[in-house]
Amino acid sequence: MHGPTRLIESNLTPSPVSMRERQKELNGGLELAIPASSQEVIARLLTLGATLNSRSCLTFLARQEPAILQLLLDFGWDVNSTETNFATVHLAVEYEISLGWLLEHGADPSVSSERRTIGSCLQRATALDYASKRSDATAVNLLLSHGAKLDADAIYYAIGLRYQKNGTATLQALIDHGADVNYVSEKYFTPLHHVVLRGQLDKLTLLLERGADPSIKALRRQISALEFAKEKGYTDMAEMMEAASR
Repeated sequence: MHGPTRLIESNLTPSPVSMRERQKELNGGLELAIPASSQEVIARLLTLGATLNSRSCLTFLARQEPAILQLLLDFGWDVNSTETNFATVHLAVEYEISLGWLLEHGADPSVSSERRTIGSCLQRATALDYASKRSDATAVNLLLSHGAKLDADAIYYAIGLRYQKNGTATLQALIDHGADVNYVSEKYFTPLHHVVLRGQLDKLTLLLERGADPSIKALRRQISALEFAKEKGYTDMAEMMEAASR
């Protein structure tokens, strides 16, 4: 047995302990091994019974080493598990190599995260939703090219649920793949309403160029995006929409 493996195993409590404590130690050893340890070390820990959690899974994905991902698969890893609320493809949207490998090895590009606990502000979402929040459209294009369902909420994630400044690349990619720029969401209204709410001129310009209609009214308030911009005092946005409507 080589040094790194012996070092990790020596940190496991040598005296009899509860199964729960031993499992915790094994999982901790796996987390320590992930960033740079050899396949042998990782394989040994998996053989001893170490299991993945969301943190260790994310670290594996960040390593972006297909051989390590294959090792996990060989040990029975379910690439579509949502036991930690997030499916693996959700965690992989920041890592192009890992995301591509997962999609080539059976990961479901349309899987949703599990429902949150009562009181959580986090919403159920797809990998495409998470990818759409990014400034780089690589993950969006990878998911869609592997058959991800173009869910209606993705365009709102691209615009921004939390005022993120992510540019227009993901919004452009979604529209290029058929996202409806005039979709009326009961929660988010139309994409134009959402852009006005976030005050994002670059995304307003793109939506108008791609055929978004500023006269469509929201379901709940029966107010158009143009009227909404005027109500909020966003003169520049209102003028852009009026010009596009002529």
